Amino acid sequence: MLACANVMMMATASAPSPIYPLYRERWGLSVTMLTVIFAVYVVGLLGALLTVGSLSDQLGRRPVLVAALLVAAASTAIFWTADGVVSLLIARVVQGIATGTATAALAAGLVELSPKRRPQMGPTTTAVGTSIGMATGAGVMGLLVQSTSRPDAYVFPVLTLTFVVLAAVVLTIPETLVPRTVGLASLRPRVRVPREVRPEFFASIPALVAAWSVTGLFLALTPSLVSSVLHVRSGAAGGLSIAALFLANSVGGLWSVRHAARLATLLGAVLLALGASGLAVAIAVASPAVYVGGSVVAGLGVGLTFNGNLRAISAVTTAKSRSEVFSAV
Repeated sequence: MLACANVMMMATASAPSPIYPLYRERWGLSVTMLTVIFAVYVVGLLGALLTVGSLSDQLGRRPVLVAALLVAAASTAIFWTADGVVSLLIARVVQGIATGTATAALAAGLVELSPKRRPQMGPTTTAVGTSIGMATGAGVMGLLVQSTSRPDAYVFPVLTLTFVVLAAVVLTIPETLVPRTVGLASLRPRVRVPREVRPEFFASIPALVAAWSVTGLFLALTPSLVSSVLHVRSGAAGGLSIAALFLANSVGGLWSVRHAARLATLLGAVLLALGASGLAVAIAVASPAVYVGGSVVAGLGVGLTFNGNLRAISAVTTAKSRSEVFSAV
């Protein structure tokens, strides 16, 4: 059930991307405003990560997840009833808060509920579920964009109901952590990287920034790029392009398990560079085929570098500081 919640949370994060061109036409928005609507999600996400991201360590996984799922339901309800830019901005911020609140609790819960003989199942489920969720949200919404001018009127009511049901089901899951007394001081924003972790942490920054910059570009602008630059008129093309990147990301994450963390990161960096170059060429020559190829290669690179770096950082991090370090990541 936690894996399902993780997939749904990530699917909801990517679902709005294929609709951005429709919002642009519906309300006369500029590409710059679409980018702002996409990026403002980070305000809620970082705010939640820095304040309540580790709250499940004190209150337990279950109450934090229930709250996050209900906040996610509120965000999709706002998308459902949106009537302009202000509504979209609020929906994205609330969506970021829900994701930031749920991320650590979901990851911790999946690890703690993993079979003792297969401890790697929790982290793998988290990483791959994240990519599959992002691919599913963008892909399904992309297909709906092709068949209706109001895909939001169908998808967001379903997502709202799904999150409410998930919240009710999570209440029945056994708690994996004994709650501790918590005060307002625990909500003080803080991110700390211990001295012994800093070499691995700082070494990971270039690959992490490069990988998630590519991901951000896709989620924010791919539907517009596919239509305006690559001249593909299919409404589904933008969402399916995003789905291709994240499916490749999933494969890269699974592939990284077969290699040492450093080798996975190096291989991912090479593929990320090749994929990004392919995307640049595709935009320059307006080639959809090269764009898809670059997307797949870049997606593999993102999965390899992200998982490789997380494994390397995790290996030198203690349980006492792990939440703070991952918040910094």
